[in-house]
Amino acid sequence: MYYGIRDAIDCLGYIYAAYLYARHVGINNLAFKLIPFVYIICACGIIEVMLNDNIPYRMVCAAFPHYNGSFDLNSKVSLIESWRLRTFFTTKHPTAFGMLLMSLFLFYLPYLKNDTQERKKILSVLILLSINLVLCGSRTALVCALLGVALMIFDRVGPFLKLIIAGIVIFSFSALFSFMVDNFQTSHAGKGSSLDFRERQLLFTMVSISNSPILGNGNKYTSHVIFAEDTRAQDNHGDDLGGLESVVFSLLIDRGFFGLFSYYLLLLWMFIILFKHRKAPLISGGFALVAAGTVFVTLSGTIGNCSQFLFLFAGCQLGEIQKEKIEELEAEEKPSLDDAKE
Repeated sequence: MYYGIRDAIDCLGYIYAAYLYARHVGINNLAFKLIPFVYIICACGIIEVMLNDNIPYRMVCAAFPHYNGSFDLNSKVSLIESWRLRTFFTTKHPTAFGMLLMSLFLFYLPYLKNDTQERKKILSVLILLSINLVLCGSRTALVCALLGVALMIFDRVGPFLKLIIAGIVIFSFSALFSFMVDNFQTSHAGKGSSLDFRERQLLFTMVSISNSPILGNGNKYTSHVIFAEDTRAQDNHGDDLGGLESVVFSLLIDRGFFGLFSYYLLLLWMFIILFKHRKAPLISGGFALVAAGTVFVTLSGTIGNCSQFLFLFAGCQLGEIQKEKIEELEAEEKPSLDDAKE
């Protein structure tokens, strides 16, 4: 019961809280209040690379009496590798930091349409977020951010240009497909995941749900039993699975095909609503954010509960839609009330 309620809060709770805030306060108010914090996040990401040390992470963890992580908080904390930079601020992993940066980037991108003074501020935010997207080392975050931008551009061009762009994308993908297969077929030490690795994860998932494919094995089965994150777990045989780097694998094992279908149905529902309201200036990129976030969690999973960043910003945009509807109804009712008084 506890884990089921907590999973519901981690998903629906964040959406609803953000929805309520934007519905009453407005997304524009939130966006500009967040800018100082975005500056801090981006500055810390750059400093982390320069010092090869994550000082905010050490400070936060040291403030608690118990720390169960793998870092020595008395020395430098860094995930930077010899072949790539990796920053993670106060999140659990560079992938989670990448989701935060990607969500912020696509959240602020529509604000470039604002007046000159605001546009300069938003431009500086987008530049800093772009730099940090490269520095965080999450390839999924960078690709998904570009995907979101491409979707927004594609939506704004005419039918003829859409046809040309679609043709270029299809041709480019077919040309790059063999290159991607050759380079990602086999895993290399320290060089990220591979197709072989994902195939092994998929086979393990199918075996794990063979006894309960519809409803799965129960909430937190993946983390507490397979990866033994709970000290009470006895059956730890997930050491060579690399974290099951897709939400598809963990959802299937924990909640079965019903849980997987429900999760993607929620994402589809948010996408459809935001796509219908894509002409609204402040949330015109909402559909791109949800689409990019869906691809993100499908490719790299929800390590560090990173999907909550997506749910927060998407929830704000859904709340803004409701706020605009309420204002339209009030505007329509006001003339009627004035006429009645006369």
